[in-house]
Formats: sequence, C-alpha cells, structure tokens
Amino acid sequence: MATKRQTLEFLLEQGLVFVQLDPRDEGVVVPDHLRSQLPLGLNLSRNFHLETFEIDDEGVRASLSFKGVRSICVLPWSAVFLMSADDKTYVFEESFPKELAAALKAQMGRGAPGKSDLAPPDPPPPEPPPPRPRPQLRLVK
Repeated sequence: MATKRQTLEFLLEQGLVFVQLDPRDEGVVVPDHLRSQLPLGLNLSRNFHLETFEIDDEGVRASLSFKGVRSICVLPWSAVFLMSADDKTYVFEESFPKELAAALKAQMGRGAPGKSDLAPPDPPPPEPPPPRPRPQLRLVK
C-alpha cells in the first residue's frame, strides 16, 4: 500500500491535486480563518511555482495564497484524509474525521462509510461520436 507521501508525489506528476484535511489536527498551520473549516480543501501543484513547497515524511510545507495573501502552511500527513487529481481519488480512512463519517452515515441512512461509499462513482461510458456524413465528390472547374 502506498503512503500518503507516495500518493501525493504520484498525483503531482499529473498536475493539480486537491487535498482535503482536518485543519484542527495537531501540527496543522493554516491561516486562522480556515482553522475551523471542516473539511479544508486546498489545491497543490508544482506548476504554482511556490516560494516554499516541500514534501517529506512529516507532511507538506508550502507557501499558499489565500485571498491574495501568501501564508506558510504546514500539513502533517495525519491531518490529510483525501487526495484527488483528474479522475483519481484516494481516501485515507484512518485520518477521516469522525464528524464527517457520522454526517455521511446519517445522510446515506445506512452503515458507516466504506471505501465504496467515499469513492466517487464510476463515470458513465463516453457517448459514441456522431455519425460522419457520407463523403461526396464534386466537380471543380
């Protein structure tokens, strides 16, 4: 099983990564107005050319912009519970906030959420392309 670090590094190769975390978790550093926002969703990308963007065994440290103001953010792995890029979403149940799990359970009206409950549904198959018109020959003078 891949670690959260390996998963993030893999997804960053694809481009933009949406990360959800619990900002109340110990060690999380984000602007004060975001500390009570559960879940907190942040976009990460190597293409942002951030002054600080470090990934190590402890978590992520990045200079992110909120309403035009740069802030150093610290995101320990223990706080991160979801990562998503393109059509790939990874949920880390061991870090999933209990409040969100209870809300999902109540909303779904059944047992505690499992992997299939938290993962996005498979997209419908693409529609076949419209039929092409028959080619016609024309006389050009």
